[in-house]
Amino acid sequence: MLSILLFANFSCAQDEYLPTDNTTPDTSEVNDPRVEQNCEIDFTSLSSDEVLNISCDLDLNGQTIVLPQNTTLKFDGGSLFNGTFVFNGGLVDGKLLNIDLQISGSVKLIDTHFVFEKEKWDIVEGNTNFETALANRVNINSAITLVKELRGNIFEIDNIDAYVEVGALHFGNYTHREAIQVPSNFHFKMGDDCTLRVQPNGNISYAILSSRGVNNVKISGGHLIGDKYEHTYTTGTEQDTHEFGTGIYFVGVTNSEIDGVTVDDMTGDCFGVHSTRNRNPDGSEKAGEFYSKNILIKNVTFRGARRNNLSFIDIDGLTLENSIIANAGEGGEISNYGDVYDWRGVLPRCNIDLEATRSFDADGNMNISQIVQNITIRNNEFSGAWISDINFYTCDNVDVYGNTFTSGLSNLNAQDIFIHDNTFTHDTNLPALAIAIFMKEFVRVETGVEENLNYQIYNNTIEGFDTGITVGGNNHNVYNNTVTNFVNNGVSIRKGDNNHFSGNTISSNMPASKGYYSFPTGITLTNSSITNEVINVDEYGLLFKNLESNPASHIVIDDCSFSSGFRNVDIRNSSCITVQNSETGTIYQTNNTDIVLINNN
Repeated sequence: MLSILLFANFSCAQDEYLPTDNTTPDTSEVNDPRVEQNCEIDFTSLSSDEVLNISCDLDLNGQTIVLPQNTTLKFDGGSLFNGTFVFNGGLVDGKLLNIDLQISGSVKLIDTHFVFEKEKWDIVEGNTNFETALANRVNINSAITLVKELRGNIFEIDNIDAYVEVGALHFGNYTHREAIQVPSNFHFKMGDDCTLRVQPNGNISYAILSSRGVNNVKISGGHLIGDKYEHTYTTGTEQDTHEFGTGIYFVGVTNSEIDGVTVDDMTGDCFGVHSTRNRNPDGSEKAGEFYSKNILIKNVTFRGARRNNLSFIDIDGLTLENSIIANAGEGGEISNYGDVYDWRGVLPRCNIDLEATRSFDADGNMNISQIVQNITIRNNEFSGAWISDINFYTCDNVDVYGNTFTSGLSNLNAQDIFIHDNTFTHDTNLPALAIAIFMKEFVRVETGVEENLNYQIYNNTIEGFDTGITVGGNNHNVYNNTVTNFVNNGVSIRKGDNNHFSGNTISSNMPASKGYYSFPTGITLTNSSITNEVINVDEYGLLFKNLESNPASHIVIDDCSFSSGFRNVDIRNSSCITVQNSETGTIYQTNNTDIVLINNN
């Protein structure tokens, strides 16, 4: 053991481990602002299992001090800096940690809840340059690494407003490497007065906070702000859409939580989640890789991301609840899209995009390289998305309920989707397609098989959209929805099989509004029904054009009430439809085949 008697020219409170003298020292060589007067700590007097209270600011002068077994260094108003302590068991107070003190050996924190103090870690606040913002990020990471090594599990950071340099040359591992990194079994706890900002850059990718291949992470509180408005959008380079700047970036993260975080103005997404590697062709996990599972996001505010506010790329099990998700992809149209990029949105421009990817090999076999499944989206407020609030791009088993929407929902390739007990109120300032629930069919070219299957759409309230609900695909139930004040169609029917509509209330006094409408022309709908509906509109209660079924699987319209200002029911160039037990008035027909009318009035 290296035995050292250290003398420093500053004052400290007297205790049994810190002898003092009253001589007047020479202060001519004192430069560090922490240095005061008259303090001596005799490390030669320490024995095993002793507690040393640090009540003064001690410059260790670059020394390495090996401590006796099970020594405890406890904060008592002082500090230790410019040196190294080597522990052999024992404890250290988190309040003593700082950028200028090295800790090694076997040691733990006295309290696993560490409070970050910006002054002790040389954090510079406010507008700054690249080098300083980089130092800010490096120093925060140094503190996290040390606290984790000392078995701390809560890292509290508050009363800070600082820029961090996190720009990455490429998306993926580079992004994590350049971020503030949150490890396993760790709570990065930001206070109400914690703001971390992206240092403006011209890189295609970044993340302020990132976790990779870890478990049991919690990130809470605070405000993360991107550089969307200050970013340099250079073109002619790899991935020059600049769509990969992220607030919180999870890669291969399990059993983790984000709570109460506000994220604004990222060049890409406020939050993104995927895994460390694509999956095997059958969707199973590759050995040795990390796959994201079981994420809870709650009480967050995610706004103004240039791409999507949340992007789910590979994740099995995620809940988003009680949050505000707004203004993804805002900024207007870009006439020369692909040539010039700026702060305005980049596709997909959705509040949430569930965007796993699939592909086919040369033999026509599907590669399920990513999955997004077992997702719950509940009790959130969505607004302002340029394209849609939720895009079910490629996903399955998604439950969406108790939310408010202004832009609507869309799909590409999704199965087992539940959309219920939501409120849709269209924002007419948005340029989106203006269909509240737009679930179209998807027949894959390689297989000829319909892949949009098993949707349950019920108990939703929809107001003010061009079209309330559009449904294509197979095995869907649409029931007990209220669709009002729509411009064009209450329900638009597309190609499908075994789709059933019942108990919906559809009404609009908008000029030329239609209750049920088939679109596009020339579609086939089989084994389907419309029952117990109430339709009251301006022009057509039901207008089917070029809609085909077959004799063995009529479309059945039963026990419905149609009322309109022009024609209640009009069927043209269609086949195999039965209308029965309904209030229809005159049923208008043109060039139809196998239309059965029973007990209507």
